[in-house]
Amino acid sequence: MRRQFCNCSAPGCQSWCVLPCDMTLPWGPLLSLLAALSAAETLTTPQASSNEVLKHHEPGLTESQNLVIGNALVNLRGSEPNETGTAPSPTTGAPGPALELTPVCPKGQVPLGGGEGCSCPGELVKQGESCACPAGFRQQGAAECQDVDECAGEAPGPCGLHANCTNTRGSYTCSCHRGYLKGPGGCQDVDECALAEVTGLQACRGGAECRNSPGSFSCSCAVGYVLALDGHTCVDMDECTFEEQCRREFGNVCINTPGSYICQCQPGFRAETPACVDVDECRESPDVCAGQGVCENTLGSYRCVCQLGYKGNGTHCEDENECASGRHGCDSNARCGNIIGSYFCQCYQGFNGDGYSCFDVDECTVNNGNCQHNCSNEAGGYQCHCLPGYELTPDGHNCTDVNECVTLNRTCDQVCMNTAGSFLCSCLPGYQLHIDGQSCVDIDECKLQKGGCSHECTNTLGGHTCHCPEPLLLDLDNATCVNVTSCDLRNGGCAHVCTVRSEGSVHCSCKIGWELAEDQRSCLDVDECGDFNGGCEQVCMNHPGAFNCSCREGYEPRTDDPTRCQPVCDPPCQNYGVCVGPNSCDCPAGYPGPGCSAMCSPPCAHGGTCMRWNMCLCPPGWTGPGCHTAVCELPCANGGRCVGPDSCQCPSDYTGSQCLTPLCTPPCQNGGRCVDVNKCTCSGGWQGARCQIEPVQCQTACKNGGVCVGLNRCRCASGFTGDLCETAVMTPCVPPCQHGATCSPHNKCTCPEGTAGLRCEKLTCPVVTTVVSMARAVRKGVRESYVDRCGPLGVQLCTKYRINQARVYLQAYRGVKKPYKEVIDISRDESHSAGMRPLSFVRQVMAACLHPELLHSGKLPADVCQRAQRLLRECDGDSVGSYSDTCGIPHVQRTVAEFITRRDGGVPSFPENIFISSGSQRALMVVLKLLAQGEGVSQTGVLTPVPTCYTFPMVLAEVGAVMVPYQLCEEQGWALQVEELRRVLQASRGHCDPRVLYVINPGNPTGHVQSRKSIEDVIRLAAEERLFLLANEVYQDTVHGEGVEFVSYKRVLSEMGPRYSDTVQLASFNSISNGIGEGGLRAGYVELLNIDPAVALFAEILLCTDICAPVTGQIGLDIMADPPRPGDPSYGQYAEEVQASWETLIRNVRRVEEVLSALPGVSCQPAVGGVNVFPRLYLPPGAVEQAKEAGVEADQLYCRRLLEEAGLCVGPGCESGQKEGIHHIRLHVKVPAEVMEEALGRLRTFHLRFMSEFS
Repeated sequence: MRRQFCNCSAPGCQSWCVLPCDMTLPWGPLLSLLAALSAAETLTTPQASSNEVLKHHEPGLTESQNLVIGNALVNLRGSEPNETGTAPSPTTGAPGPALELTPVCPKGQVPLGGGEGCSCPGELVKQGESCACPAGFRQQGAAECQDVDECAGEAPGPCGLHANCTNTRGSYTCSCHRGYLKGPGGCQDVDECALAEVTGLQACRGGAECRNSPGSFSCSCAVGYVLALDGHTCVDMDECTFEEQCRREFGNVCINTPGSYICQCQPGFRAETPACVDVDECRESPDVCAGQGVCENTLGSYRCVCQLGYKGNGTHCEDENECASGRHGCDSNARCGNIIGSYFCQCYQGFNGDGYSCFDVDECTVNNGNCQHNCSNEAGGYQCHCLPGYELTPDGHNCTDVNECVTLNRTCDQVCMNTAGSFLCSCLPGYQLHIDGQSCVDIDECKLQKGGCSHECTNTLGGHTCHCPEPLLLDLDNATCVNVTSCDLRNGGCAHVCTVRSEGSVHCSCKIGWELAEDQRSCLDVDECGDFNGGCEQVCMNHPGAFNCSCREGYEPRTDDPTRCQPVCDPPCQNYGVCVGPNSCDCPAGYPGPGCSAMCSPPCAHGGTCMRWNMCLCPPGWTGPGCHTAVCELPCANGGRCVGPDSCQCPSDYTGSQCLTPLCTPPCQNGGRCVDVNKCTCSGGWQGARCQIEPVQCQTACKNGGVCVGLNRCRCASGFTGDLCETAVMTPCVPPCQHGATCSPHNKCTCPEGTAGLRCEKLTCPVVTTVVSMARAVRKGVRESYVDRCGPLGVQLCTKYRINQARVYLQAYRGVKKPYKEVIDISRDESHSAGMRPLSFVRQVMAACLHPELLHSGKLPADVCQRAQRLLRECDGDSVGSYSDTCGIPHVQRTVAEFITRRDGGVPSFPENIFISSGSQRALMVVLKLLAQGEGVSQTGVLTPVPTCYTFPMVLAEVGAVMVPYQLCEEQGWALQVEELRRVLQASRGHCDPRVLYVINPGNPTGHVQSRKSIEDVIRLAAEERLFLLANEVYQDTVHGEGVEFVSYKRVLSEMGPRYSDTVQLASFNSISNGIGEGGLRAGYVELLNIDPAVALFAEILLCTDICAPVTGQIGLDIMADPPRPGDPSYGQYAEEVQASWETLIRNVRRVEEVLSALPGVSCQPAVGGVNVFPRLYLPPGAVEQAKEAGVEADQLYCRRLLEEAGLCVGPGCESGQKEGIHHIRLHVKVPAEVMEEALGRLRTFHLRFMSEFS
């Protein structure tokens, strides 16, 4: 072993190292280890210190390295370990072994051990006489080499373009990008399409076209096909899943075909490949409305808007009998007479006037009305009256005596004698007249000389009777008593038989069945039934002088022996049955029915006879079990049904015994013949749909199949136009051109400025970013309507009407004379201004909170005081004048959360998610502030229902968001359609960033209520498109449609499961304006769900500082969320008031729909929720043209005229948004019934006058 000098890292450290001569040490790791060991030895003497350092590094050392380190430790310690395990410290200066000489090396090199030469230190290598790092490394410090990252330079780098460079220690490697191969000049593009042709392995499949691109390739499909998910295969596109050209909502059928589709069209549409094109019945059949209405084409059909004085079923008009329908202006005292297209009024007899206003005539002032006695005037006539005892004759003027003896019931007791104007009573002999002049009383003749009796007298009513003592008899004068000597006088006093004995005395005897009484004159009946029941088998009945036998119920006497009885069966036993007891027959087999009749189940119908074994014998014309099947020898045609023998029940379009004769409704006129359903063949030159047009001639014949329909007027066949049908109509473009583009030859669209695309469907003008703040527009008096023609849809929003409304109110205030007493405003959702009364409980609690002294006055119900005290305790100082928590009174937040939980069937709501606001609109604005961002194409878009609440565009303008309108389907009761949402989402992208979906449920102003399924579809779309849901549910307590119920978005979201309930972001709104009708208190709430935690804190700060509700409003909100309950003192009155308000709302909705639907040019979709009705107006072209000249929408013109001429304020439809060319009005219906009736009366009168003016 040689000793070699070692350098230690510790200052002043020098020692000897014993190294094998042939060992090359890894200086870097060993030097650092030795330095650590030296430091350990310097600081402490125990061998354990160096051992601990060695243990820490030992797992990474080789066996030889361990040996070297061990020797180094011995040298560091100066000697072998002594007995105590200690070694001299280097710092003591203890002498060591002799030092050897070290060779001198060139600069940068270090000497080798034993003086054998020099080498480069560390990782350096010799390059001539100097040391340097190997290729791929750069020197770092004196002896270290750092790898050079050749790939870190600027592109394209050492590997060139289209390659990846990977650094390695001392070098690098290159690999080509996908789609490239290494070649002589670097990485070169692989032509996958050409490679596929050579190898036969198709890059694109299913008919796809392969297109090479640098580093890749793409596959494209022919029209009608789309790429599959693998990106290489073309599969047929099912256009029927999204293509709307077939108009499937009208019943048309879309059938997918490879690469295309075909449409099967319903009547009212014409198949023009590849679409169902609406047939314009109004153009092809100009007289379809028979000249009594204006034809208006609709998709798939048409409607006749009937002229004033006519009504129709939508497809034809006929004279309206205003008198029968009650829609006339005749006075109640006038007769209404109908005439074609109108009516007339004529006052009833006894009234004077023009028929529209009639007043009574007093006929009694002239000649006493020709009455014989008295005359009294009545409304519309007069009446003659007679003096007492007289009655009016049929002529109504003269009087005749009343025979009271005949007409009056029980006028006199006995005898009545009529006199002029009266009567007299008298009595029969034996009676005398009572002092009342009518009654008769009996005279007791026995008191006057015994009534003439010789012996005894007995008084009777109206007479008396004489009696004789034994043995005297009463003589023939009925008064004198004489001795009996023969049978001649009163039968000798015998009751039955009198005989004279030989000695001259009288003997009495009795007839058979009688026996002589003890007086030997009278006869007594003998009771034969007492002995052996009189010989009767069942019942013996005794009679005076006789008896007879009878039978008990269910039996009758036998004809051969009346004393015997036999059972009675009703009905009698038939078919050889035997009556064995009352109504009990012993029947032969096969006759189980009553009286052994045959029994059929079901019974034989149509006069069939039930036979044995449940069989029916059917009469002619009927057959089948039970004779229920009619038999028609000649079959019923055209869908007719055989309902009786040779009797067909025909559909509405056919008649006749076999339904072979078509019907035309209305019938063909002037000799025309109905040859097919509603198709007439005219004769004699008559023309028209019902042969109602007189024969005419055209001086020049109509061309191309046209028909002469008037003097020199032709009705052209489809595809031609012009006075003589000489000009061919260009085939319409399919699909149709959009945004006002014109269809040019060869199915091409010529696009107007600002549009582009094959069908001009793309808008190239910039998106309106502010929507022209509606609030500023109203303040500045903007006259023109706002139409965002660069948005996804042309939606009209008008501003001028409110300015005009303010002007009329100002005129009324200043006393400007108008044809009405006051203005009725039903244009706003505000009930109190129209006269609706507030809820007593709300005002009582409010009064108690504002005036706490009322709490102990005894004037308020106990539950009112308890509620007020509880709310005051939540306020600082027990006063509503103090500030509340910015997010709302905590107690009210809890009450609202409990209310929502009850409403949603137990779905929990948490107070921390509830923010009390100063109304739903304010809360809506603040939430939109959180969501609105960006400009231009990145500006936040809010999908908004059209029609919508007329204030919502102002909110969007205020927060800087873009309105993306989606149309509600009016034909389906203003339903929300997910297909429409998808359409506008697609159309709006590229104009803005649609990220928010706004829904109103129940709808305002439409009154539509979403079903659970509809809400589920909306939630799925929101999850799919990552849309934030805003649910305006302020009308949830106004659902009044039969079978319709409100379901909240939150409840449906929860019931759809975590996939949606944990991900879809939702803000739902409610307020007290409709909950309890207290809009002026300004309070509501918003509940936030699934808000991003990063946004939630900012949202809480903004919501709590920007929408804080007044304390009085929060009191109202607490009452809305927790109203009186059954058993509370105030519940009875509260429930009664709520019910009355509810019934008024329902009654007004139905009444508005009834009245407006009966007006010409008005249609009304049934409202099932909310407080508004939104009817559609079909205004005459003249009115539309006049509005255009005035620079307003036609419904604005209508509402302005209605306000100025009738004093009725309703909202024009353009305020809420609507399609171009469509017009509506909005009526608020939560008003008192009498106000509603007055408003409807004004509206009806004005509407008829307005329509007549422009007809």
